[in-house]
Amino acid sequence: MTLRDPGFYDHLPWDRRPTVLWPNGARVAFWVAPNIEFYELNPPRNPARAPWARPAPDVLNYSYRDYGNRAGFWRMFDAMQRCGVRGSVSLNVAVCQHHPEVIKACADAGWEFYSHGTYNTRYLMGMTEAQAKEKGLKYHVGMYQLKSHGKAIADGANEGVVKVITSEPYGEILGAHIVGENASELIHEICVAKRLEATAEDIITTMHAHPTMAESIHEAVLATEGRMIHG
Repeated sequence: MTLRDPGFYDHLPWDRRPTVLWPNGARVAFWVAPNIEFYELNPPRNPARAPWARPAPDVLNYSYRDYGNRAGFWRMFDAMQRCGVRGSVSLNVAVCQHHPEVIKACADAGWEFYSHGTYNTRYLMGMTEAQAKEKGLKYHVGMYQLKSHGKAIADGANEGVVKVITSEPYGEILGAHIVGENASELIHEICVAKRLEATAEDIITTMHAHPTMAESIHEAVLATEGRMIHG
């Protein structure tokens, strides 16, 4: 099993798959997944992304969401009940606290729940390491000292450190600190990795030319998995 192929399912070519038979000879199946979410009027600031398109408080967009939980949901729920359709709820779990009556109605009707976050107005990216620790998120830290880096030693610029933080269990690149020569150039690899939601494995398996300062990123990412080569 690897991060690129978790091995959840065996490979089965389409032309060898068994015929799917639905109950009562039905020829079409469909899935209804209502988004049931809670948006805060004036949420905590996140340095990476604004929760609202307009300056807070964004009364217009907040009102749409608030109306949905107070009126729109119940109209949708009644229509689905009349048609005998069960929902699979894409839920942000703050609804459990703010609108427990919505959750109870779904549960009593036998709907399924799956989570896609806590609040749609709070993000897990862009947090400091201290904030991640406070929230109880699991992560790995890789530290690589430039005093061990060949190119830095050759250039007489071997003071500094590269620190990379990755998520657990998938190794997504969460952020980095770079102190030292060419830090403002090196950080762009991390910026691209975050933009593409890259993992440690993506960076580890990407060629880094030798000898270059960019190899220090490679070493720090290797260190998040206890695989650092020079250090």
